[in-house]
This record gives sequence, C-alpha cells and structure tokens, in this order.
Amino acid sequence: MQTQWKRNCPKCDGEKVYKSKHGFECAELNNSYCNSCCQLKCDIKYDIKLDHKLCPSCNKKQFYHNKNSLISAINKNTKCKSCSNKIGRNWSKGKKFTKKHKLNLSKSHQGKKFTEEHKENLRLSLLGNEPWNKGRVGIYDETTLQKLREARIEQLKNSYSHANYNELACKYFDWLNMYMSWDGQHAKYKGEKSVIGYSLDYYEPELNLVIEWDEEYHFKNDKLREKDIIRQSKIIDELNCDFYRIRQKDMNLYKI
Repeated sequence: MQTQWKRNCPKCDGEKVYKSKHGFECAELNNSYCNSCCQLKCDIKYDIKLDHKLCPSCNKKQFYHNKNSLISAINKNTKCKSCSNKIGRNWSKGKKFTKKHKLNLSKSHQGKKFTEEHKENLRLSLLGNEPWNKGRVGIYDETTLQKLREARIEQLKNSYSHANYNELACKYFDWLNMYMSWDGQHAKYKGEKSVIGYSLDYYEPELNLVIEWDEEYHFKNDKLREKDIIRQSKIIDELNCDFYRIRQKDMNLYKI
C-alpha cells in the first residue's frame, strides 16, 4: 500500500493528503493552506469573479482566457494593446539591427497573409505619397546598378519561385559580347531591356539588335508559340530592329 502523508490546514482545519514526502515537508515548512482556502484567498484579493481588468490609461476592459493571466496582469498593472503600441511604436527609431535579427524578422513574416482590411489601410496610408526616387535620374552609378542586379538575381535563386532568366543563355550572350566586341545587355549584364511590357533576352543598342533565346518548351506548346510570334511582331514595330531567335537545342554550346 502506498504511504500517504497528512496534515491539517491552519485556516479551515481540513485534512490535506500529500502523495510525496517532499510535498508534505514543504507544506509544513511554509505552513501552506489547502487548495480551497488558497482559491478563496485569490478570489477575495483579485475579485476573480470577473474575467477582465481595466486598462490604467484608457479605462477599457481587457479580457483574459484564464485566471492566472488575469492575476499576472493585475499585479503588473499592464495596459491594453492599443496603449502599449502607442508607447512602443518608435522604439526602434535610430537603432540598427544585426543580420541575425533581420533574418529572424524575415522568417517570422514568411507565410503570413494580410487581410483585405489591412491591405486597404496600407493603401490609404500610402495614398498621395510620392516615391522618394520619382523623377530622379542618375542616382546610382553603373557599379551600384550592377550590384543591385546581381543581388536581385541571387534573391530569385534563393526564393521559392524560379528565376526568370536562363543561366546558359547569359553565358552565351557574354561570350557573344566578348567575341563580337558588342555591348549587348541581358539579365546578368546591365539588366534586360523592357519594351512595351516585354523583357528582351538580349539587346544591342548600337546595332538595334534583339535576340530571343527559346528553350524547348516554347516548341511543345502551340499557344505559347503563337504568343511568341505576336510578341516578336510588337517588338519589331516598336523598335524597328533586327530580330533573331535562337533555339537552345540547335546551338553549339561547346564554345562557351
């Protein structure tokens, strides 16, 4: 039979049974009350019949899910979320975050979706505010622009979505520039030129030359081929340029 340790509550003189000797000795040492008397003491002290407390700043009701949270809030005299946010809104002003902290912040926001109400509030808050770089030309030099492009490409590589450029095509265009002494731009060099909403795979401005690099999936989908032809005709009409298409399968890629 399991040994039981018993003692009487110093308040109500009710018998309290302990399962362990350690618990019994701690209760004797602290002269603690039974559970019923402790609960009654808390109810009298904190008025726990109510499941809320008042905010000391705005006097609004703060509701809590359990009694322990309410007791802790009363002891700390906590404010409601609205009042707390007003105080802590500019707590990070002038502070510099470490890379580790920025990474943790980024991970904490991944997968979160904003509600339509939140999106609308963001839109209204930005309404009428002009971008800081609107109308400003030549803010960055060519070295900085190249670093920005490379950073964007690296970001695309690390993101869940696929990168919107062909690594093999970029290598070929680099070789073409070197072999022909051209200065054509592409995704990894000066960025793709944008024309009427389309990004050109390769564009040489001095020769007004456009080259499009077609992977094999372009030839397996008839609708995609039709879109490519329409896109080509629009670009030619806009730039009045020489337009060439390269099929990846037909290229001699041993040169690269």
